Amino acid sequence: MAAGLHDHHLYLSLLEEARYFQIPRLQSWLEGERYLEAVTVSLKTMVREMDGNLSAETSTLAGTTIKCFPSWGTKKVYICPRGTSGHRGRPDLCGRRCEQVRGDDSDPYEEELCLRIFTVSKSKLQARDLCSSSLRSPTEARYKV
Repeated sequence: MAAGLHDHHLYLSLLEEARYFQIPRLQSWLEGERYLEAVTVSLKTMVREMDGNLSAETSTLAGTTIKCFPSWGTKKVYICPRGTSGHRGRPDLCGRRCEQVRGDDSDPYEEELCLRIFTVSKSKLQARDLCSSSLRSPTEARYKV
């Protein structure tokens, strides 16, 4: 199977059968490689920094695979000039007193180790109407048999 999506050997075998049994619609569908249009692969990526909470919930479509790749990195974290732990990472919480302690110095930051999760979500969607309607005879298509 090429890239896990199509069994080209099977399609070639079906093409030979369609020729042998004289099924022109199936033969032209296979010769035109219309099966390549019948499957769409969607890839979505996301990077999340973990903040100590290692649990996560997600819901996906059937046929979707999700792979997670953890990695360690560093990030800059704001440190309150007065040492107020509630202000750590939140410069917006510092007020006038913090600014007085800081003076003309730049905002104090320190490097901190952080865990990042790189997530890849892969979905395969089939266009079933492309598979069936293009193989129907004009009479079947008209009456939606």
